[in-house]
Amino acid sequence: MNRTLSSALRAGLIALTASAAIALAAPQATAAVCGTGVQDGDYCYTNDGSNSTVVDYVGVDTALAIPGTLGGLPVTVIGDTAFTYNALTSVTIPASVTAIGANAFSHNLLPSVTIPDSVTTIGNYTFSYNSLTSVTIPNAVTTIGDFSFSHNLLTSVVMEGNEPGTLGSSVFGTVTASNDPLVTFPDGATYTAGAPGFWDASGTSYRVPLAATVTFTTSAGSAPSPVTITVGNSLADPGALTADGYRFDGWYDAPTGGTAVTFPHTITGDTTLYAQWEARTVAAPTKAGVGTSITVTASGFEPGESVRIELHSDPVLLATVIADGAGAINTTVTIPSSTPPGVHSLVLVGAVTGTTTAGITISATLADTGANPWLLSVGAVTGTTTAGITISATLADTGANPWLLSVGAIGLVGLGLLLIRRTAN
Repeated sequence: MNRTLSSALRAGLIALTASAAIALAAPQATAAVCGTGVQDGDYCYTNDGSNSTVVDYVGVDTALAIPGTLGGLPVTVIGDTAFTYNALTSVTIPASVTAIGANAFSHNLLPSVTIPDSVTTIGNYTFSYNSLTSVTIPNAVTTIGDFSFSHNLLTSVVMEGNEPGTLGSSVFGTVTASNDPLVTFPDGATYTAGAPGFWDASGTSYRVPLAATVTFTTSAGSAPSPVTITVGNSLADPGALTADGYRFDGWYDAPTGGTAVTFPHTITGDTTLYAQWEARTVAAPTKAGVGTSITVTASGFEPGESVRIELHSDPVLLATVIADGAGAINTTVTIPSSTPPGVHSLVLVGAVTGTTTAGITISATLADTGANPWLLSVGAVTGTTTAGITISATLADTGANPWLLSVGAIGLVGLGLLLIRRTAN
């Protein structure tokens, strides 16, 4: 019995020894190594002394967050084919990357991807053969290579800036029932709906909305610059304009008359909007005397607008009034008695609608001229003008006839001499 047990034990030891020998002889699994570049964890990279380029991935993870630095230098380029055929289901690209090479992420299982705002170049077939349903192209991107996003399931492509300067062929793949992207641009962006990159290889166009130009026209003030808006989008209110001597009436679809435009306004094609105005009218006496009161009437202000009435050239505030609900004023002001002779202007300054100048001639009062009231009659005539105000103390400026005054003076002298002669007699 002992001999039997000993034999069995000996057989077991032999079998165990044989198994160990086989195990030792079997090849051992080793970590993957980079065929190109320097290895840092699961990433292979090269550098130029300032920046690193990812050239290969040798790991097995399918959800990746690519490091922002390799070898102590920022990663700025994802090299050609760096992550192709890795069954990736998600990837985070670092914000330091400016260029993504050809086929860099092709032939994976990515349902979505976020391209950093720093990226300027996307190569050929870069994200092809994935499961992308939408993609956003950052404003900084200036180059998209051939078939960059082909063989996906795209329904939406959002361009955050202008059409890239270099746009490859069939960048979003062939249009099919499952891949029919609507390519949209922000308002104001520059693009050509029929550009070659917006057609697939079979000649079918992607759905790219047309762009329309909105032009603003005005006969006063300064018009806003034209804007580009995608057809079907809405134009926000460009705001009211201002111009001296006018009240802004609104934006219309015609230079005169027409229909007022309400905002937001849906754009259906190239559009011209016209600013319409109400010209200000001012009625004031064209003549007045120093120290006298005059009535000033004006319209074309904004309802409730504060209006200053000034006498220039040296500004003297005559009154401040508030425009009524119709944008009109009607008030009485007094010409200061200290107003010097010369040319002056009556200036109306609206807090919103700006400045309007009216003309008036101010003459000295009868007492100041010494004119005979029986021989001189001074009247005021109302009206609107842009001429200056003339303030004078001379007879010529008062409107008195110098010949009549001369005759009257001679007559008075003769009458005096006659009286003196009679008294002497």
